[in-house]
Amino acid sequence: MDEVLAVKPGGFVAPSQTTHHFRPECTTIGPSLHPLLTAMNTLCLRLVFPLLVALPLAGWAGDVPLSKAYNQCMEKSDGVTAAMVECITAEYKQQDTRLNQAYKALAKDLSAARKKQLQEVQRAWLKFRDANCAFYDDPDGGTLARVLSNECMLTLTAQRAKELETLAQP
Repeated sequence: MDEVLAVKPGGFVAPSQTTHHFRPECTTIGPSLHPLLTAMNTLCLRLVFPLLVALPLAGWAGDVPLSKAYNQCMEKSDGVTAAMVECITAEYKQQDTRLNQAYKALAKDLSAARKKQLQEVQRAWLKFRDANCAFYDDPDGGTLARVLSNECMLTLTAQRAKELETLAQP
C-alpha cells in the first residue's frame, strides 16, 4: 500500500506516525493542551484545507471557466464542508446546463452517423465521469472525500462542456 502522508506543523509525517489517513489535518493536538495551540490548529485547518481541496483539482481545471459567484462562494465557505458542497452544487448545475447546450450545438450540424457516434461517446464519458468521481467519495475519507467527489463532478463537467464548445466551433 502506498504511504499516505498527513500534514503536521513542520512538515509531513509518515502514516506510521499518525492515525490520519486521507483526512487532512494540521495536527493531532487535543483541546486539553494550551488554548493557543488549539487556536493555531483551527487557523491552520482554515488556511490549509482550502488548498488541499484546490490543489489536486487545479490540474484538472486548466483554464476551465468557473463563475465568479462560485469563486466568491468558496471563499466565503471558510472551509465548512456543507457550505463548500452548496457552492459546488450551484456551480455544477450551471456547468451541466452549459454541457447540455454545447452537446446540442455540436449535434445539430452533424450527420446521422456522427450524431450516433457523439451520443455513444457522450454516454461513455458520463459513465466514466460518474464512476471516477464516485471513487473520490471514500467512505473512510472524512468530509474531504465528499467535497472532492463533488468538485470532481463539477470540474469534469466544466471541462467536457468546454471540449464540446470547442468542437462545435466552425
